[in-house]
Amino acid sequence: MSWNKWIIAFTVFAASQQATAATVDRCDTDCGFNFCDCEPCEGWSFYADWLYWKTRKADLDYVFELDINGFITASKDVCPGWDSGFRVGVLKQCGDIDFGLRYTYFSSDESSVTTNPNGFLGRTQLGDHYAETTDGVIEYAGGSYDLKFNQIDIEIGHPLAFTDCINGRVFAGFRFASIDQEFDVHYARSSSDIEGIEPQNPVDKVYKSNDMDFYGVYIGAESTYTLSDCLDFLGSMSLGIGSAGFDRHFKIETNEGGAAFVNKVNFGDDCWRAVSVMDLNFGITYRLCSFLCGDWALSLGYEFHHWLNTADFISLNSGDTSGENHLDRHTDSLGFDGIFVRVSFAY
Repeated sequence: MSWNKWIIAFTVFAASQQATAATVDRCDTDCGFNFCDCEPCEGWSFYADWLYWKTRKADLDYVFELDINGFITASKDVCPGWDSGFRVGVLKQCGDIDFGLRYTYFSSDESSVTTNPNGFLGRTQLGDHYAETTDGVIEYAGGSYDLKFNQIDIEIGHPLAFTDCINGRVFAGFRFASIDQEFDVHYARSSSDIEGIEPQNPVDKVYKSNDMDFYGVYIGAESTYTLSDCLDFLGSMSLGIGSAGFDRHFKIETNEGGAAFVNKVNFGDDCWRAVSVMDLNFGITYRLCSFLCGDWALSLGYEFHHWLNTADFISLNSGDTSGENHLDRHTDSLGFDGIFVRVSFAY
């Protein structure tokens, strides 16, 4: 073999050894995260939450109460009550970095009915321009509100250790949320007129829907404080921002009595808004004994979620003498708060 072939062979061998060494060095370098620290059979955490939330939503009034002179004495609203939901999630530890996936579901369905045998009721969601009923002779008014909440979070975090008793974690992630709302209001002489296909008395029905699809990012921090060998105090807070598409619809059905229902208004709109969201929770965790090859824990706490700058339902008004229609385009906020009960398993 000539000397130049020896030089080429030596150069190839040295380069291959250097590449192998570089690979080993990169794998052994402690830079926070590498796939060499990501064991497939350990570092997993699973949890499931039972949620008991109350929806915080304004502008769900549906009727005025009137006195004998026709003056307003009170208003009635649909007030969402306490409803159940759930959340499930998984967290995978890889060195000093963890990856998480979380899904949350919640629904609320509430209704309210006001009756007055003297007819001293007035409309709040419908003006005279489109109505067949008349304020002061309405004996029955009903409102219903329905909400569906779905949320998916994809998260990356970094755990921190401050003292022997205080641990923390910073995290960030991507969020997709779908929040669908419906608000329906009926005015009539009686409930039988509402349910009938051809009622004998004037009837007005108002249907509103507001569907939101949110795409955004969030960042936050959480901390735990060890109170005893088995008991921890926990707290978390995050802020998110993103873009949300709103698909809204508005419909009015009326009946003058003794005929079929007529659609007087039936339209919708869609728009995009910048929406922000704040999440807050705190509670306690009790660590149970280890069994089934892992560690179990039970948590109880309070949480609060506030969605800002969301679009409200369409409101159609025609208050001037010309009959010109006006659309209310004000923004709204939507909140949820309540307790959570968590069962978690880690191995």
